Amino acid sequence: MSIVPRSKPVEPASSQSLAYPDIAPAPVRRRRSSASSLFARGEPMVWMLGGGLAICLTMIIGLLACVLYQGASTFWPGAVIRIETADGRVLMGELTRTQDYRPEVGGFDAFPE
Repeated sequence: MSIVPRSKPVEPASSQSLAYPDIAPAPVRRRRSSASSLFARGEPMVWMLGGGLAICLTMIIGLLACVLYQGASTFWPGAVIRIETADGRVLMGELTRTQDYRPEVGGFDAFPE
């Protein structure tokens, strides 16, 4: 008694997978050619996305640092200066700006002594 393999009936391709579920189509292997574009693989876009994220995070941290610096000056005022006027009034406050004044010759002659 010899064993003769049975031949499988030929059916259309659409019903072949239903008739023989144990037979899987062979996977298609793609070779990476040396001439393939970098843009085809998407690698530069990943680097651009990472660079954009780094720039955005740097800008957000810079904005928060600027807000904290400007807001801190509200709670820590500068030195207070005391000024006495000629009529005896005393004024106190923060120095915000300075200005140099050079009067003309004889400019103080109009003031009382």
